[in-house]
Amino acid sequence: MFILHTHKINQEIGSILIYRSVGSDSNRSTRFTLHKSITYDWQPHAITCHKNLNELKKHTFGRVLIPSFIVSLEGKTVHIEMEYIKGSHLGSHEMNMIYEDCVLKEGDFTITNYTHINFIREVDTNKIYYVDLEDVGKMELEERKKIFKNSYRNTPDLKFPY
Repeated sequence: MFILHTHKINQEIGSILIYRSVGSDSNRSTRFTLHKSITYDWQPHAITCHKNLNELKKHTFGRVLIPSFIVSLEGKTVHIEMEYIKGSHLGSHEMNMIYEDCVLKEGDFTITNYTHINFIREVDTNKIYYVDLEDVGKMELEERKKIFKNSYRNTPDLKFPY
């Protein structure tokens, strides 16, 4: 059996990774998504998270991409259905791009968690995605620099990236 990797556009949520089977199983496609539910103790925090995720859809981060996602709010719970990104975490030698495109991003709205495991280099495409979507919001530049510096200290050197 031959598996073809393609990104197919879904009008509702954008680019979603779909594996199309060819040959004996040519009558099916497999779509990978990740569902994340976050329940807050206080509803105002859930509302803020929901608003930030909707705001995220309006922003770009240079070379750092945001997976396609749908967000909903149900009481104190935020639901995120997002494209699953198959790949590996970034190493310290790749974090300069995160600094340039996310930390130094113009405006106050940006990614607020710069831990290396929140960034995935996608297999086959080499594209970089930010995957911890709820960690976004308004933050002053100096605070972003401080958080990045602390996160960078804990980023490992990867000697054998795929």
